[in-house]
Amino acid sequence: MADPAEAFNALRGQIALLQTALEGLTAAREKLPDYTDELRRIVEYLRGLDRRLTEIEGKPALATTPTDFAAEMVRCSVVARDEDRRLVQQAHQNVVTIYAQLRELVRQADGAEAQRMRYYYFAGGGAAVGASLSVLIMRAFG
Repeated sequence: MADPAEAFNALRGQIALLQTALEGLTAAREKLPDYTDELRRIVEYLRGLDRRLTEIEGKPALATTPTDFAAEMVRCSVVARDEDRRLVQQAHQNVVTIYAQLRELVRQADGAEAQRMRYYYFAGGGAAVGASLSVLIMRAFG
């Protein structure tokens, strides 16, 4: 384009095109819906999420590492085993005590039975001696 008038007309056309494009953008912008309320709700929702996440992050379970968790499990199992051991020892002691009491009862029952048998033996022996003495006395004086 060597002719300045032609260049000027081309420039004028481009400016007109730009002006039309800008007017179209302005009109399109004016037609856009107002998202202010939606954005406000989204911001409130995100703030609520932030509060909940902050609260969750403050929980001790999230601060616990797998190593800490494993150590706590070991500690709890040791406490449980100690309690089980104590209960088993107590049960064993109860069994030993009951066994000793039963042995004493059996010994006493055996002692009473033996004493009763001795009574029968002596009574029988006394009766036999008495009968024998009566026979001897009857023969001697009779």
